[in-house]
Amino acid sequence: MKLCAKHVPTRVLMSSECSKVNESTFEPQTRAKQVMKSSTREMLRAYLTTASLAVAAIEAPVLIALFLFGISAEAFQSTAFRLGACALVVAAVLGTRRLACLAFRWALKNRYATVFGADGDSISVSPHLPGRQLVMLHLRFSRKLFELAPFQNLLSGCVSLRSLRS
Repeated sequence: MKLCAKHVPTRVLMSSECSKVNESTFEPQTRAKQVMKSSTREMLRAYLTTASLAVAAIEAPVLIALFLFGISAEAFQSTAFRLGACALVVAAVLGTRRLACLAFRWALKNRYATVFGADGDSISVSPHLPGRQLVMLHLRFSRKLFELAPFQNLLSGCVSLRSLRS
């Protein structure tokens, strides 16, 4: 519904729609413009998963210290401990990102991963790549498209046993 500046909109907008109104046409924006790109979702998911695993790795020794060694819980509620834990999480995420980047460079160098596409923006990753999860993590961190190369049968080029018997 397009309206000129003199007219008042005849349709009452819900409160959730008020922020989505385009001032020039008084039309609610389409839902497609609000959806986050899948590459952005994958990147955020990779960072959050890495941070969650880092927090779990920090939490395990804390629980051991609480229950086995009898350290009081107040020691882990201090500002210094919280800042140290945050620094450890950030360091773990950055370290994991660096390790994943090194794994990706190694995969490119050894031809386990190949770049293709018009702009070189897509990556094909071999299923035989050692450390494939790290390479895929790097691709998610950097928001690059990737696909797993099809699994190739190792015996496809070999002579079958049936042909040898006849």
